[in-house]
Amino acid sequence: MGDIKLDEKKGGKPFYKSKKWWAATIAAVIPVLNQLFGLSLSPIELAAVILPLVGYVLGESWIDAKH
Repeated sequence: MGDIKLDEKKGGKPFYKSKKWWAATIAAVIPVLNQLFGLSLSPIELAAVILPLVGYVLGESWIDAKH
C-alpha cells in the first residue's frame, strides 16, 4: 500500500512539475491577485487571460484520458 504517493501521478512525476497543474493554479490566482493588488482588470480582460489556460488544461486532460 505504500507504493503510491499521494502527490505523484502514475508516471512518478510530482504534481508540481505538471504544466496542467501550473496552468490551473495561475488561472485560479489571477482573479485573487486582481482583487488584492487592485489591478483593475475588467471581467473581459480576466476572461482573455483565464480562458486559454482553462482550455489548455481541458484539452490536455482530454488527450491524457484517450491514452
